[in-house]
Amino acid sequence: MAWLGQGKYETGKWAMRHVGIEQMQGIPTSTLRTVLALLTLSAAAWPTSVLAQPVTATERVAADAQQDQPTPPVDSPPVVRTIQIAFPAQGNVPSIEPATYLFYIETRPSRPSENVWLEYDEQRVLSDFRNLWETGFIDDLTIEYNDEPYPNGVIGRNIIYNIEERERVRIVEFNGSEALERTKIEEMLVQAEATIQLDTFVDTALIQKAKTILRVMLAEAGYHDPVVTHSVDPVAGGPKRVRLVFTIEDGPEARLREIEFAGNEDQSDRTLRKQMTANRLPFPIWPFNWFMKRGTYKEHRFAEDAEAIILHYRNLGYVRAQIGQPELTTLENSEDGLKRYVKMRIPIEEDVRYRLGDLTFDGTEVARADAVRAQFEIEEGDYYNEKVIREGIERLQMMYGAIGYMEFVAFPDLAPRDQVEEADGSFRRLDVPPVVDVVIRAEEGEQYFVKRIDFSGNTTTHDKVIRRELQVFEGAVFDTERLKISVRRLNQLGYFLPLEEDAVDVEKSEEEGSEGEVNLTFPLEEQNRNQISFGAGVSEWDGFFAHLAFGTSNFLGRGTALTLNLMHGTRAQNLVLGVTENFVLNSNVAAGASVYKTKLEWTGQFTQKSVGANFNVSKPIANFTRLSFGYSFEGTTVSDLNPLFMDPLLLQYNPYLQDSLLLGMGGRRTVSKVTPGFIHNTVNHPIFPSAGKRIVLAFEYAGVGGNTSFYSPRIETVWYIPHTPATSFGLRFESEYKVAFGDTTTLPIFERLYLGGEYSIRGFDLRTVGPRDAATGLVLGGDKSLLFTGEYIITVAEPARLVLFYDTGQVQEAGKGFALKDLKTSTGAEVRFLMPVMNIPLRLIFAYNPQRSGVLDNNFRPEGTFNFRFVVGASF
Repeated sequence: MAWLGQGKYETGKWAMRHVGIEQMQGIPTSTLRTVLALLTLSAAAWPTSVLAQPVTATERVAADAQQDQPTPPVDSPPVVRTIQIAFPAQGNVPSIEPATYLFYIETRPSRPSENVWLEYDEQRVLSDFRNLWETGFIDDLTIEYNDEPYPNGVIGRNIIYNIEERERVRIVEFNGSEALERTKIEEMLVQAEATIQLDTFVDTALIQKAKTILRVMLAEAGYHDPVVTHSVDPVAGGPKRVRLVFTIEDGPEARLREIEFAGNEDQSDRTLRKQMTANRLPFPIWPFNWFMKRGTYKEHRFAEDAEAIILHYRNLGYVRAQIGQPELTTLENSEDGLKRYVKMRIPIEEDVRYRLGDLTFDGTEVARADAVRAQFEIEEGDYYNEKVIREGIERLQMMYGAIGYMEFVAFPDLAPRDQVEEADGSFRRLDVPPVVDVVIRAEEGEQYFVKRIDFSGNTTTHDKVIRRELQVFEGAVFDTERLKISVRRLNQLGYFLPLEEDAVDVEKSEEEGSEGEVNLTFPLEEQNRNQISFGAGVSEWDGFFAHLAFGTSNFLGRGTALTLNLMHGTRAQNLVLGVTENFVLNSNVAAGASVYKTKLEWTGQFTQKSVGANFNVSKPIANFTRLSFGYSFEGTTVSDLNPLFMDPLLLQYNPYLQDSLLLGMGGRRTVSKVTPGFIHNTVNHPIFPSAGKRIVLAFEYAGVGGNTSFYSPRIETVWYIPHTPATSFGLRFESEYKVAFGDTTTLPIFERLYLGGEYSIRGFDLRTVGPRDAATGLVLGGDKSLLFTGEYIITVAEPARLVLFYDTGQVQEAGKGFALKDLKTSTGAEVRFLMPVMNIPLRLIFAYNPQRSGVLDNNFRPEGTFNFRFVVGASF
């Protein structure tokens, strides 16, 4: 805080007062020196009435008797007799200990008992004045003295420091606003570094900053003409203690009812309104407005809308298009006065539409000219398109970044041919066709190489495990595109909290002889990748059960995945042991194996017991792309068939059902199959993805041994598309087809296809969607399936998400095609969160099933309209 003071000579006084203007640090030294000189010359005439009484802190030496009082040497200059600190403007009650002020005073009183006599020094008093004022504790300060001669005539000078302290804030209140919560206000003040702390001095500048922030917050919330005032009121408990009260009048909330444009001839109002993202007309249905935050006028964000509209015009070739300030017209006010319905009118000047003339480059010396030009997908004579030009510059930056030029920058310089610059700097339009020449001006910078790669925060994961995922290498050219790939590969591991691409610290090496080299540091934060669960309970599916499970994708920080699952229930029993090594013998080949024994009681159908093992290997063929090969051998027994399966009529009308149920085969089948596959995966996180895609192609071929033969192609495609920083779309398409061949006349019942359950169509029971016998209601399964899932994922607060979903699909028998009328559909909402200790995703699903005709649940009752489920695991 800076202060404006005024030095003044009053009868025996020298003063400085804080008047609240932040311009000057004090008064000129020459002025103060002159004032003190005048004080010295006039000291004898000063009345003692100017002394402040009572004095709260005094350093004074007093004798018991006048005649025994020591005296300074005869003919001595004035000496300091006493130093006094007073607070007359506040009842002589300080808010800060007077000893604190004595610390800043250099002048000291004489000590007669020690025969030490200290001369009065006006320069030292001037220094005292400055020291006290610069503490920032004081609102008003005067220094005065009176002379009290000793018996021998030497002047003894009593110096009094009259202090008025600054007010201190003891209470802060925000009153009157219905729109702003105190917690939100305090959060915003903290972000803006404008927090008003208790027991601090009243700061006028900080108060004004806080008021501005409050007005901005109200404007962001859509309130028109807010009024924010403040008051400072004394409170009990001591002097200079105050209550700071902000009084907030929200004003009416401005609601958009109409948006129109003036001056737009080529583009319609509707087209231009679509470009606006901040100020948008409301939906007819209120809840959507609340959810999408539409319909409220946001003055502070109009610049975003203007920029979007201008960009739209420039993408069409209107390089001179301009937008003026919006004009608001009040249409009506609500009866309660809390809302004001307005029409926004936006003036636009389109001008003419330009075609591209010459596209040239300046400053691109390293790359070949044809390679540079190839980044811009626009030809001379086409209408100018700002988006295409910007995308070309981005590709140019990527191209240069890939060869080590991380500082490469470029921008377009437009030169319309229909204007010339006059001598005075103005422009004159010419009557020629509208053509614009564009020069891409670039600065290539210096080429950099990687000197050193370091990691921080990997307290568990070994450096070796991290380095093998990187696509940048020490000693090589610093490829910024490979750095982005490296970050995504690390995120896909799931070992660490998601790392942003720009979070990697790129620092130029300052070591001698290391010019043109950079050091990379990856700031990592480990997250628990061990999934541990144990317990017992009762569920609709498993019945009574007890389970123990342990899984990790990063065993001992070495990148090895282990799985152990033990579960025993009345309807399901499971024993699984698996291991996967991602880099076998330090190669890029991944291999895994597992053994399992399971028992599953499919309610109302049959009991399946399986024992088997599988082995798989995979190898990358490109970034995020792998080829895989798997082999599995499984022995399966089917028992406890529903008696309805034995119905002679059912078997008569389904001639292959007997083979499917393994009747006449002792209820046992062995399946030996190989599965080649292709996987392309750029999804950015294994549990909570928000961007990227995954494509899986697999072909199962059973018949390499065993007594069951079939083949099954399968395709799955998944896309995650970011929408806003906190939302994204998730889309999945999956289709599978199974065909029996050789001695296998039909697929075993456990190999047939079904849908339903939390991993396919969420509102339906597991394995309830598929071809069904009309007479018995039994689901017989099909040979081909089709599934589509759409999700809108909203990150509420880490690690919780709200998911709006739509699932639809069907299963058909061989020889029967897919039909829209056979689709089964489920839609609804899901809350998804991660248990921090067990590291397991949990899901609460509320589903509505609009297309459910002909589907029975696992209790052979018609599937319900609404269902609620609690499940563990991701959706897809």
